[in-house]
Parts: sequence; C-alpha cells; structure tokens
Amino acid sequence: LKGACAGCPMSQMTLKNGIERLMKKEVPGVKSVQSA
Repeated sequence: LKGACAGCPMSQMTLKNGIERLMKKEVPGVKSVQSA
C-alpha cells in the first residue's frame, strides 16, 4: 500500500483481512499475499 497507508499500522491488517481474503476467494491457487 502506498500514499497515506504507507506508514499506517492498520495497512498490514487491510492487506491480510481485505485484499488477501478477496484474492483467495477469486483467484484459484492463491495461498497468501505479502507486502513488497
């Protein structure tokens, strides 16, 4: 996540509970999402 989210402690929670959950549901084979 970039912009205002870059330093926010909630960004990791957003990544895991939002983006990762959606990717696992919609894209077969996705096991996890990591911040780069």
